[in-house]
Amino acid sequence: DKSGCGIIASRDLSERDSFIDPFTNYQRDEPPENLKNPRGHYMKLSEGYMCLRPSIFEFLNESRNQKEANAKLLIDYKLSALPTQTKKLKLKLLRPVKMGEEILINYS
Repeated sequence: DKSGCGIIASRDLSERDSFIDPFTNYQRDEPPENLKNPRGHYMKLSEGYMCLRPSIFEFLNESRNQKEANAKLLIDYKLSALPTQTKKLKLKLLRPVKMGEEILINYS
């Protein structure tokens, strides 16, 4: 959100639990220049582009230690042939998370 927080766990979560990040999209083709966020909240992945919400982008800029990450980004579905279609991103926990804990994501 605008305060700089990322995803906050609303309940205790176990290792390997998965969930959807509702604010970050993945799409097949690079967004047109006129639709890109002026701060550049896009990250190239092997099969497409990820549109990052500002708080996640700040996490990347802060170069947080990847060892702190407790969730792994998963793209476990095939993209449609439609170049403009976006998909939600699925995340998988690498370790248990307590309610109220901030979830840090490993994008590697």
